[in-house]
Amino acid sequence: MVAPSDDSPLFRHLADQAPVVDDRVLRALEVEIGALAETSRPWSRRSRLLTSLLLGALALGLTSLGAMGTPTAPVVLGAVLGSLALGGLVVALAAPGGVRGNRRGRRLLVADIVALSVTYLAFVITGFEPLASLGHAEASAQLWRCGLHGALVGGLCLVGLLWPWRRTDPFSPALLGGLLGAASGLAGMLAVDAGCASREGFHVLLGHGLGVLVLGLVGMALGRRWLPP
Repeated sequence: MVAPSDDSPLFRHLADQAPVVDDRVLRALEVEIGALAETSRPWSRRSRLLTSLLLGALALGLTSLGAMGTPTAPVVLGAVLGSLALGGLVVALAAPGGVRGNRRGRRLLVADIVALSVTYLAFVITGFEPLASLGHAEASAQLWRCGLHGALVGGLCLVGLLWPWRRTDPFSPALLGGLLGAASGLAGMLAVDAGCASREGFHVLLGHGLGVLVLGLVGMALGRRWLPP
């Protein structure tokens, strides 16, 4: 919103109608402009970081409540804490205003997340059954459950991490969005893997690991839309 100037139609109209503006008009303008300045005051970088972490923690916590009280609860809790630490580290290093928040640093972090995801998948996969086995009703249902669970965890985490940085990055918004999307996809993969006993290769790749790629692309699209000033 552009602040009114002495040449604006409003002020010209006031000058024509009443050379001395009524005190009530001045008080009303003062209150309105003060309220606008208060609402448009930019966040500090620390406030954005804390908000990202809190929203990310809320997303991970809410989507993991169903596992509490089950035998896999300690593993799920460990995955949540590890994902939150990873997300906090990525945001702190890559978000606008940081020492390493540049294009090269962000690309390096994307490569690190991809390498970490591939290493983890290679570690947990024990073997591959025929691809046709995914066509069976039970295997297909389990694949969809894991995929939707990972999309929910990662999607909410992505929005929580990305939203506080709206209109802050004029230089590489798609890259930052893709980075946070890949990190959120990794968080979703860890959350799903902690609660799923399957270690069959195609199931793990499609139901657990594919979210890293998909949410990376979603993050790029959201970054282009949300992050430029």
